[in-house]
Amino acid sequence: VVAATERELEFREIETVAALDAALQEARTAGQPVMLDFTAEWCISCKEMEEYTFPDPGVVAALEPVMLLRADVTTNDDDDKALLKYFNSYGPPTIAFYDSAGRAQDSFKLVGFVPADEFAAHVERLVTL
Repeated sequence: VVAATERELEFREIETVAALDAALQEARTAGQPVMLDFTAEWCISCKEMEEYTFPDPGVVAALEPVMLLRADVTTNDDDDKALLKYFNSYGPPTIAFYDSAGRAQDSFKLVGFVPADEFAAHVERLVTL
């Protein structure tokens, strides 16, 4: 018997607003919704998301059609500050979402730790937009 291999989410690293805009244009062209995860080495809730929420099979399945972007703002340099300001965010963990037409979905923005079942349901609602 061969055990099923666990699938991991693959995030594309985003370091600047320009890189974000390029990725959003690519997703818009593909008709793909987008999730942008702000994280940092010192962020405890981010580590909880990475350990408990993102590996959950329901979350992995819900995120299947979504382009996954990640901005690591550990250094808090000018690019990090510009990205955070762009999203009116004070810092991680903040997760921003775009629908498949590339429109920001501010009402879907998440701040703080979110359990896997709630997160999966949240993403499933986004994907139907």
